[in-house]
Amino acid sequence: MIATLPHPIDSSDRSTAAPPSPPLAAGSKALYLRGFAPSQAAEAQAWLLQRGYRVVRSLAAAQVILAGPDAEKELVDVAQRQGLKLWRWEAFQARHEAATATVDRDAAAGEESGSLCSVEAERVTPILPLVERDEHGQLTVLGMTFARPELAAAEAKLVPTADRFAHLCMDQLFVNTVAAVLQGVRWGYPVALEGETAASKTTAVLWLAHLLGQPVARLNLNGQTDAGELIGRHVPTGALGGMEAVDLLDHADLLEPSTRQLLERAVAEGRSLTAVEQALVVRTERLSSAQWRFQESSLPQAMRRGWWFLLDEMNLAEPQILERLNSALELPPTLVLSEHDGQVFGPNGDVAVHQRFRLFATLNPAEYSGRSVLSPAFRDRWLVWHQAEVATEAEVSQMLRRLVFGEHPVVTVNGQRYQAETTAPTAEFAGWQGFERSTVETLLKQLAMFHTSVARAAGAQGVAGLGRHQRERLTFTRRSLLSVMQHVSRGLETEASDKEVGLLRQRLKQALDLFYASRLRDPADRKAMQTMLRAADLG
Repeated sequence: MIATLPHPIDSSDRSTAAPPSPPLAAGSKALYLRGFAPSQAAEAQAWLLQRGYRVVRSLAAAQVILAGPDAEKELVDVAQRQGLKLWRWEAFQARHEAATATVDRDAAAGEESGSLCSVEAERVTPILPLVERDEHGQLTVLGMTFARPELAAAEAKLVPTADRFAHLCMDQLFVNTVAAVLQGVRWGYPVALEGETAASKTTAVLWLAHLLGQPVARLNLNGQTDAGELIGRHVPTGALGGMEAVDLLDHADLLEPSTRQLLERAVAEGRSLTAVEQALVVRTERLSSAQWRFQESSLPQAMRRGWWFLLDEMNLAEPQILERLNSALELPPTLVLSEHDGQVFGPNGDVAVHQRFRLFATLNPAEYSGRSVLSPAFRDRWLVWHQAEVATEAEVSQMLRRLVFGEHPVVTVNGQRYQAETTAPTAEFAGWQGFERSTVETLLKQLAMFHTSVARAAGAQGVAGLGRHQRERLTFTRRSLLSVMQHVSRGLETEASDKEVGLLRQRLKQALDLFYASRLRDPADRKAMQTMLRAADLG
């Protein structure tokens, strides 16, 4: 039994003279009750619900365990193994009531002195638009203003298009990553974004590039990447060494009459020489057929033209290849084309580095299979190294609301609150619109709870994890959840117009079987997932 424990297992619990703070914000955590008699459990659940807390029925879906009088001693080990906080029920109640009394007392003192308490101050803090455009075409993102560049048609093709961001939710974790990228955009700092799969690292860079009208050269690295892919290499130029007919006609006096006639005909018709015509010119003029030229790769082109250079999956490449980037990561960036003619990019060099050039990288943690360990010197050159976090249940729920209702949450950056503009729901999710909003909101919360439980279990180690008998790691991301939402909506469009909740739940169950349960081959894993479905009231 653990009822005799005076305090919870929580490193944040300290005995100090400061007023007690609430153990957690109401509604922000999933609470699991253990060691309560049926009547006690009902009373405890009613007490929690009245105060805005959320009670779950599965340990897999929980973030905090509340231990009742009959809780077993082994619950301490369970909590530590699962990475969950453990609170004794009486201690939890006492901390909550003490914290509530402190807030009430501070509010009353604020009214007497004419000042605003923290709750009131938050209420009057303005919420600014996340993105603003002015009449001059300038763009303000999180309080930073940028001008869109004027681009040639060829460069405009490298600007990410809007369609890839149709499902994007501007939640706190994503905006945190965007804020890190913005520091690189504004000041020229190299920015590395590290995080788990589907932490929206690449999306943050590409979304900003889309907003700002910025060309992006994106290179996916792997174990076979060499310096030629980063800097450039010599390639064949063709029979005429890359020259066009008009170039050869500039030296018509040196050419045979038959060659001039052939070239003039091609120019008059506004076309390049065919392969046969090129061969005739080479034979007639006795030109060398072995022609090579140096073809710059994305990095020197980006430095010349002011593109952003994005290295995806950076630590899949060999460390000695990545070290070739060291000079480009310095401020100001420099580069020597030692692979070609020794051209120098940078101050006092042969080529000035464009002021819009920026360097970004994304990578998974080194613990992922196949990842290289980066040298301290190389890591140190990335002045902004941001840890992108994977969505929690709160962000998953916000994403679902964004899809169905078009709403973005309020986020906070440097003490200022922002919110993206609410948009009309897209036709893609029109199938959800015929149901009562309260019904849809309940289902979305349950779906978010289920997905978060499965994602956490798939990433867990040891006997508690899904796929523990498989060599390949199971991954359930927001992409899986988006597939579920799209599949359900398509099914509702093709079904009869019956909008009963039973139809919606039926389509949802089919989608969860298709995109979640079908990935599992171990019967124990399937059983565990069914438990998570029941815990989220989706079984």
